[in-house]
Amino acid sequence: MRLAAEFTEHGPTDTNINTYSKLDTEIIELIKQAEKYKQDNLMLYKCLLSCKLRRQPLPESCINSAKDSADITVDSRRNHFQTTAQRSL
Repeated sequence: MRLAAEFTEHGPTDTNINTYSKLDTEIIELIKQAEKYKQDNLMLYKCLLSCKLRRQPLPESCINSAKDSADITVDSRRNHFQTTAQRSL
């Protein structure tokens, strides 16, 4: 809110424009990171469900991706996975 007040009071000074540009860049980067996380999780779910449907063992790449995910727990010995939503039921 201070930036808006600065723009209102002083107009588009170099400092205000630079501050706005930095904030804009940070917001865009956060959106890109969130989108990549979402896409990675989508691919992981697709892999896990495909293996479950075909009754095939989970590939190592799936297991490693799941280890990086806060939403999924994989037990590779039993070829089993569980999502955060399932654990809370």
